[in-house]
Amino acid sequence: MSHAPNGGARRLRGLLVDLEPLRRDRDFRLLWLGRLVSGTGRQVTVVALPYLLYVRTGTPLSVGLLALVQLVPILAFALGGGAVAVAGPAFGGVLIATVGVAAAFAADALSFGAAIGVLLLMAPIPPRPGAARPSLGSIAEGLRFARARRIVLGTFVIDLDAMIFGMPSALFPALALDVFRTGPAGVGLLVAAPAAGALVGAARTGWTGRVRRPGRAVFVAVVGWGLAIVAFGLLTASFPLALLCLALAGAVDVISAVLRSAIAQLETPDELRGRVMSIHTLVVTSGPRLGDAEAPRRWRHSV
Repeated sequence: MSHAPNGGARRLRGLLVDLEPLRRDRDFRLLWLGRLVSGTGRQVTVVALPYLLYVRTGTPLSVGLLALVQLVPILAFALGGGAVAVAGPAFGGVLIATVGVAAAFAADALSFGAAIGVLLLMAPIPPRPGAARPSLGSIAEGLRFARARRIVLGTFVIDLDAMIFGMPSALFPALALDVFRTGPAGVGLLVAAPAAGALVGAARTGWTGRVRRPGRAVFVAVVGWGLAIVAFGLLTASFPLALLCLALAGAVDVISAVLRSAIAQLETPDELRGRVMSIHTLVVTSGPRLGDAEAPRRWRHSV
């Protein structure tokens, strides 16, 4: 009986995310903190830009076009290097409601100072001996590997499918202002709900390292994501329930993201990992933008 509490504590630790790298590695801790502050500021703009566009134009189409504009630098630069935020969207909604849109953009600009500061504090990392020099040929080599490795390619395809046809973030300003009648704070809450769910889900991903069939687990998580988004679309009469559905979607999506990232990294040789992960970054960042561009078409057919 005396060993039961210790066993329970071990099982609980096995479910929680491992924070040991943050405690052990100073540079990783600096990078993590800088990205946290900068990512939070970035999410303020993620709320402010579509809100401002929808208020000025009154149409979700303008928000979809914004997503296409944002997709251009992603497609142009994501393959050349590898590129989240928790409370940022909610903070953005509060800033817009209390101080105005200009303050939200200023907060995003200031938050980049944190990222620059921690990069200056980190020790330089020299390139590996024999590392391939950046070139179009090296990028093509990474693309060929990803195409040939079916499990890696599958993680990219399933994520694009889920984001393009399932993420309605371009419609959040229209839903908050015209359907739920919750104002700019509602826009922030809609954007923040998936991130809040992802935070809770990420804190409980310690078990993912013991998954024997990660590809199947990714499929189950993406199905869960789709069901939560469908439920969100059907619950427009209740703002709290709609937020709950988005939070559930974010929780299962982060499980999918952890598993997909692990598959891409573990299935890739060291010398190709940076290039394959840049493709992973391209997929993760461009999928939601393509979904934003496609969402207004669905909105026109539904109203």
